[in-house]
Amino acid sequence: MKLVITLFGLLAWASCQENEIPLENVVDSEATVVSNLAADGCDWHIEVPSGEQTYYYVPTKATEDKLKSAVEAWKTENSYSFTPISIKYRATSGKQSVECGWGKKSEFTEIEILEVKKK
Repeated sequence: MKLVITLFGLLAWASCQENEIPLENVVDSEATVVSNLAADGCDWHIEVPSGEQTYYYVPTKATEDKLKSAVEAWKTENSYSFTPISIKYRATSGKQSVECGWGKKSEFTEIEILEVKKK
């Protein structure tokens, strides 16, 4: 009986620990923060090139302040912008609608931003 209680206690303790992001899921990449809605492109998003393909992302609601704060510090928040960055992120399964030119909406994958720096 003590063994069962001990195992149950260890299980409860382990489940209460802070969940860290597994390192194998974290991507460290060069990217571009883009705002080109004024030129019939899309509102704020992140473009990550990979070979011949480009991936389009938006931050999760929980991490969008990291990007907003950085963009404000770079003084590019109110402009047509293509800002090169280094970013650490983890892709999620979430999607978010982004406004694009001519009233269109596009669905971009959400990413959890861990770190963002202007290049």
